Amino acid sequence: MATMTGIRDLKKRSSELFRKCWAEVAFISLLQMGLFLLFYAVIMLLGIITGALQTGSILPKFNSFPPNFIIGSVILILIYYISTAPLMLGIRWYYWHAAEKNVMPVSSVFAGYRSTEYALSLIKLKVITDMRRLTPAIISAACMAVTISITKKLLTYQMSDTGAFLLKVGCAVVCGGLILFFLISGMQYVPVGYLLADNPDAGADNIIKLSKKIVSKKYAYMMMLYASFIGWYVICIAGFPVLALIPYLYMTSAVFINDSIEQINSEITPESIENEQKQKENMPVG
Repeated sequence: MATMTGIRDLKKRSSELFRKCWAEVAFISLLQMGLFLLFYAVIMLLGIITGALQTGSILPKFNSFPPNFIIGSVILILIYYISTAPLMLGIRWYYWHAAEKNVMPVSSVFAGYRSTEYALSLIKLKVITDMRRLTPAIISAACMAVTISITKKLLTYQMSDTGAFLLKVGCAVVCGGLILFFLISGMQYVPVGYLLADNPDAGADNIIKLSKKIVSKKYAYMMMLYASFIGWYVICIAGFPVLALIPYLYMTSAVFINDSIEQINSEITPESIENEQKQKENMPVG
């Protein structure tokens, strides 16, 4: 109950901060959507040029996937991913400063492009974190596919209804565990983009270590926090503009991470540092 109260308080504070910079947030959201729609339009144009896309239909329908369309799409995806990486991190910095009650000008979202060297370092950081997120996702998906395949194969053999039920339950439990593994692994990197706001020149390894330290103490809280947005996602599916959801989620994440850092800093005292040093000295070598 205390945790749910904390989440409600967190979201309330996020809403108050959100209202103070709604115009800037609206512009940023429209910018994100505009870039995505531009990318989508280029992909559709490529489909028409290569003959992959069926013309004369309101909804996109593909006739086939010729090699030139696949190769072109991969190249366009990489260009979009690389060119927008500094911007995506810059957007998180904006929300981070807003969470600290420091509303920045909209132009601050382009801070990642201040120099070629800095932009490349941000692209590198995003690639590293996304690859570390992708690895558990691939492992989980592969294990789930194998589990489901084995379960289907076993169900073809004659067995009692109870045995079949238990087998299905076991498959569901394993798949649920794999999904949880993927979610927990991915959550370790959620704070990375926000943490760069106060540490713009920090190395990728240092930022990732701090991100993991924050999340390691807040796994359950983060799961409940993001689960509390499920209703919003349902509304978005029903047609409510996603423009309202993503900024609110960004702002809430920034406030949560800010609170977590303050808590960690309050726990760092001379006594705690001394105790940690003693523990390291007393650890057996080799």
